[in-house]
Amino acid sequence: MLVQRAMDLIRPDFSEQNWAAFLKVTIDGQSATEIAEELGVNPQAIRQANYRIRRRLRLVLQDLIE
Repeated sequence: MLVQRAMDLIRPDFSEQNWAAFLKVTIDGQSATEIAEELGVNPQAIRQANYRIRRRLRLVLQDLIE
């Protein structure tokens, strides 16, 4: 529940495409290369988006826990 709450809090800060890519990497276990081909972008863009969202999620979770 805590992770879902944190995800709900940060969701509006990211584009639909970045959020969808994050979910595909994190939840579905797809590779950045697979997602990049599907979305027609560079795999590095997928990795960067995933990194930014995970970093933000960690920060929000730390705040919620404290």
